[in-house]
Parts: sequence; C-alpha cells; structure tokens
Amino acid sequence: MNITGPAGYRILTAMLIITALSCIATPAQAISRAYRAQLERSGCSQLTDADGTCDVRKTRAQNQANSVNAPASSLKLDQLIGKSIDVASGQLIADGWKANGGRWYHDNRVLTLTVADNLITAVSLKHAGHASLTLKKE
Repeated sequence: MNITGPAGYRILTAMLIITALSCIATPAQAISRAYRAQLERSGCSQLTDADGTCDVRKTRAQNQANSVNAPASSLKLDQLIGKSIDVASGQLIADGWKANGGRWYHDNRVLTLTVADNLITAVSLKHAGHASLTLKKE
C-alpha cells in the first residue's frame, strides 16, 4: 500500500488516532455503583468500612461524630504486608486479636493472613455486615 500526499497523510493520521484510542481502556469497577454511593454518602472508604471504623449505613456526619468517641486501633493492614508472621502476630496480640484455626478474630472482625517464606504477602479483613477487603503485596 502506497500512502503519499495529503490523502495518505489523513489516512495515516486516522489510523494512528484509532490505534491510540483502542489502547485506552476504561478502568475496572471493583465495587458496585450502589456501594460506591454508600461510600460517598457515608464518608467511608473501603478500608474503614471493612475494618469497622466507619459504617456505610450512616451519614458522613454520624460517622464523624462516632469517630471522635471510637477507640483508636493500632492495626494498619497495609503495614502488615511484608512483615514476618512472628512480628505481625505479636502486633496483633498486642492489639487484642485472638488466633484460631489460621484466622485472627477481634470483635466482629476476621483477619486472614497469607504467608509465604515466613512473610505476609496478603491480608484479608472481613467485618460482619460490611464489605471485605484484601490487600496484597505488589
């Protein structure tokens, strides 16, 4: 195919634009629209909903009022990833978590750790009545 002159330039430009546009993908939606709306209305994030520090069924103002009275937890899920299971276990026990059958329990929360070579590679948190959250090592 011989592309020369103004017509060839327009065809080549159009092909480049189509190629560029075909490379653009819409992001995957990991949560439903209804859940996203609940998060926005409540002022919660997926993490705060999963760890129980925020309730998606309440308004932003109600959650802010409750957060002032809520006890602080030293558990930071993202900080567990990459730590040795021994160090993480000590932190979890100090924070009031109880191990049972390979899972950790605290109030209505269940924590599951994925371990490879004695290091935590993923953390899953489920809070009764709330969405679950999984964080993985990248």
